Amino acid sequence: MKVLNGSISAGQLLDNPSDVYFEIVGSLDAVNDKYAVYSDRDLKFIEAFISDVEGENGTIVSYEYFDVFFGDNGIGLNPQDFNESYEKWSLNSRSYAIKNASFEPELFKSAEIRGQDVARLVMDRTDAIIRKYQNVFKKNIAYEALMTIPTTGGSYLSKKGALLNTVVKDSMLEDVDSTATAGDLKSTTRNHWRTVASSTLGLTFEDIQFYKAYLSEYVDVDESNILCLANNVGMGKFLSVYDSAARADEFKITGTPTETIDGVQIVKSNVPSNDMLIFIAGSTAEEGSNKLITRLQDPLAKYQGLGIIPINPHTRFHDAYDLIGAKFVIQNIGYEMTGRHYVLFVDINANRASSDRIMQAGGFAEIQRRKNFLHGRWYRGVNEVK
Repeated sequence: MKVLNGSISAGQLLDNPSDVYFEIVGSLDAVNDKYAVYSDRDLKFIEAFISDVEGENGTIVSYEYFDVFFGDNGIGLNPQDFNESYEKWSLNSRSYAIKNASFEPELFKSAEIRGQDVARLVMDRTDAIIRKYQNVFKKNIAYEALMTIPTTGGSYLSKKGALLNTVVKDSMLEDVDSTATAGDLKSTTRNHWRTVASSTLGLTFEDIQFYKAYLSEYVDVDESNILCLANNVGMGKFLSVYDSAARADEFKITGTPTETIDGVQIVKSNVPSNDMLIFIAGSTAEEGSNKLITRLQDPLAKYQGLGIIPINPHTRFHDAYDLIGAKFVIQNIGYEMTGRHYVLFVDINANRASSDRIMQAGGFAEIQRRKNFLHGRWYRGVNEVK
């Protein structure tokens, strides 16, 4: 398949091209550059927590657990005592066509009737598509993955999304109490979907200490680098809990400006709703940023990112009219929330409080509503028109 997604594939499709193609190729190179520096605050932030995997839809990623134990010298250990086990994730990807921006013949005909410069029209349309892909699609699809709500239970690697009543291995936690209530501190049954404890007080100091302690129980979480995503309203509720003033800071992984208070770096974001805080275990001192999301892409660079597919595979682009019938596509890509214990969602609406700080149905509904809104900013179904 021939796809024009920048200079890497231009040689297959261009034939003594007019100036418009140099503009298109340059724009596609910029938007498909995996090392690009993003100006959008939320996109810049989430990119630091994404791990890239190359493969096709259905790619299997295997993980090995290997806990080593020591015994008295001279005592044989059964191989089962080494607790060696394997689990796997199946990663999914798909492609997307730009629904209302293909280069249909009517576009060129109407441009001629109106006396428009066809080359300029093509470039303007290309620029609009690239802006939407860069500023909306890339960001929103990543945060949609972050907000994946799994069904309850299962093993760590059997589902995606923040842990919900999921039993983890003892070795993941700093301390374990077999008598602890499921979802509470020191319990191996983990629940990363929480709420505030008091319907009269709303968010309190005790709530925040619990969220921090809960994330800090994991052996690979640096308790000095916990951050909280919040919009202006959520940030105000967080800061109002404390009397001391927040200090300006920068999150050391992304360089995103934050307010730091009580050891938590509050990152101002347009992603959470007014009733939502998202706590993230930002990094470990040895490993750098924790990876929350796995992004699956094709191993061949020419089949990655945004591109133009000609209607005829034998087409060679020369002038703007050679684009008739061509369509923009976002080539196969998938985002999965796999860093399941690094994120904790909090519903801070006091009307949905619970003494055990376990999120109620209304909190899940609010997160799903927000996720659906982000999805609707870039996606339309086959018969959906808005």
